[in-house]
Amino acid sequence: MGMMQCPKHGPHLLSTWFILGITKRARCPECLREKKYYAAKSAGRRLPFVGYEHTLNWQHITEIERFEEALRSQYPFQKSQQPLSFRGEADALIVLPGCFTEPLTLIIYYVVLADEQDYLLTIIDNLFLESAYPQRRIRFYEAERWHEEIRGNSRSYQSLEGVLLREVIVA
Repeated sequence: MGMMQCPKHGPHLLSTWFILGITKRARCPECLREKKYYAAKSAGRRLPFVGYEHTLNWQHITEIERFEEALRSQYPFQKSQQPLSFRGEADALIVLPGCFTEPLTLIIYYVVLADEQDYLLTIIDNLFLESAYPQRRIRFYEAERWHEEIRGNSRSYQSLEGVLLREVIVA
C-alpha cells in the first residue's frame, strides 16, 4: 500500500497497482465514489450509499480543532487509559474528520449513562447550530480496550476496541 494526496479529499491509502503506475491515472477512491454517487443521483437511480456532502473533512481542520477545543472546554472527558508507550496525556474523546462516504466522527469513551450522553449531545448540537457542515456521527463506547501485539519484526502495535453503547448520526 502507498499513500497519495488528493487535492479534494486529502491523503488516502492506495493499492500498489496505483503506485506502480499499472493504471493510466491513479484516482482517489473518494473521488471515484463521489463520481458514482452523483452519476446515480443525476440519472434518477437508487443512490449506492449515503453521501455526506455537508460534513467537516480534512479541508476544515481549523474548524474541527476549534470545535474540539470548545467541546473539551464545556465537558470534562475522562482521561484515556492508553498505553504508556503513546506518551502524553489524552482524554477519551477522538474526533475524526469526515469524507464523502463517512461523516465527521466523534468517538467518546466512559460516558455510559443515558442522561450524560443526552447532555453531551445537546452540547454538540449547540456547537453545530450555525455550521454549514452539520453532518456528523457520535459513538459512545463503554470503555477503551487496548490490545498490544508484538509482531515478528519485534515491533509493538496497539489497537483500540470497545463495546458500542449508542450511535447517533446527524445527516
